[in-house]
Amino acid sequence: MRINPEFKRNIWLEISKLRLIIGPVILGLILWLSYLNASSSYETIGYWGYRSSIWSKPDRVSYIAEEVGKTALWLFGLITIFWGTILASGSVSSEVQDETWDNQKMSYLGAWEMVWGKLFGRTIYSWYLGAVCMLIYGWSSLLIADRQLAFLKRGAIFILIALLAQAVGFMLSLLGILREQHAKQRESVMYALIALFAGMPFLQQTFENRLPIKWYGMDIHVFRFLFVVLLVFLGWALLGCYRQMREELHAESSPWGALAFGVFCMFFFPGFLQGISGAPVFVNNFSNNIALINSAVPGVSIWLLHDRLRLALAISFGMTYLSILLSSKDLVGFRKLFKLLSADQIKEVLVNLPVWIYSLALNGLMVVLTAVDFSLRVRPQITDISDQRVFYLAFLFLLLLFVIRDIGIFLFFNLKKKSRNPDVLALLTFLTMYLLFPAIFSILEWKDGLALFHPSLRLEPWITIPLILMQVGLVYYFVLRRWEQFESNIALPQAENES
Repeated sequence: MRINPEFKRNIWLEISKLRLIIGPVILGLILWLSYLNASSSYETIGYWGYRSSIWSKPDRVSYIAEEVGKTALWLFGLITIFWGTILASGSVSSEVQDETWDNQKMSYLGAWEMVWGKLFGRTIYSWYLGAVCMLIYGWSSLLIADRQLAFLKRGAIFILIALLAQAVGFMLSLLGILREQHAKQRESVMYALIALFAGMPFLQQTFENRLPIKWYGMDIHVFRFLFVVLLVFLGWALLGCYRQMREELHAESSPWGALAFGVFCMFFFPGFLQGISGAPVFVNNFSNNIALINSAVPGVSIWLLHDRLRLALAISFGMTYLSILLSSKDLVGFRKLFKLLSADQIKEVLVNLPVWIYSLALNGLMVVLTAVDFSLRVRPQITDISDQRVFYLAFLFLLLLFVIRDIGIFLFFNLKKKSRNPDVLALLTFLTMYLLFPAIFSILEWKDGLALFHPSLRLEPWITIPLILMQVGLVYYFVLRRWEQFESNIALPQAENES
């Protein structure tokens, strides 16, 4: 049986006799202290207020087993989710810093062998210690009266969370390397930890809730739902790792995987909503917060739109911004794309197109579907419905125009050679346009000017849309000028060499 060489190499680096002994010994001491603390606290607890029963004192063995099990479970989370994610995120960036990554990329190993060899090899010691914690947790769960199954289910959820956290951290690390930000890998780790730990309290609270979860009108048991959802997102995370590794190894990598994940999110998250809103619900607040529909002309019934479709539209826009932010925006890659297009190699062009272009096309499709949905779901008691349709459809078109403009701003800053942190400059520009200028105009009580900086129908559509079209044209004029400057910088040395 052939063992993955990368996995085997990481095992030799991470595992030693001393580490195999010292780790369980330290864990054993911590759990022993937890046992002593639970034994002493059992004698002092009263009959009132214990969650298992108001009037009866809990069984001694069950109480101590539960306290020790909790300690083992949180040690597992600390070791595998927190420390394991840091190890997974640094598995490739450490190779880059040690200048050994280029040699590894030239090896015969494929992308998938590299992914699981590094992901699970680099974190093997954290999983070794995590297995010790999980064995103690499983043993203590069997000693808890009438609650064994619930505790074992919680342990399974924690294992899936750890796998997902490490896969996401590994993927973000690869994204950082592809964007040539070797010195900032700690930022990728921070983003992964913030995202995953922000969701852990929700998962824990939901898991303890005995009520079923409603998803697309179906009542689903909490454990089954979380188990399946975590497995699905783990699969997406591993697919993302594989795709990013293929790009790093300069193998052909199509954008369909990332686009499919965006479509999946547009289908998954709206399932928690209640369908068609007659009154404001969660998505109404969501829409208000992100200023998608809150500035529509007074009198337009903004809640006629299907909740799920509205959230899917918001997710599609968010995926476009996320994809343009995380993409490499390599100038040489753009030049290669234009050469393929001029050579009429359409198949190669479709494979090499950035994900954000497909995401933008999906935005256009969602705007059309949203417009059709609004036209079909208008309330019969509303008068002058034709005018309101015009206003609302104009508002949807404005949303798309603002996304196109913002993509141009990203490209403008990234097309400058040797520019430091171009994406940060773009984000600061958005901060100025979407927050600073509107705040100044609000203080000056010139609210009609807000239409220049974020989607709004305070002015008539025939005024607002041409103004935003002018902004789009101006942004892409400067993008074109910067691209021509880049092309001239390449053509000049070539002409000198030919002469």
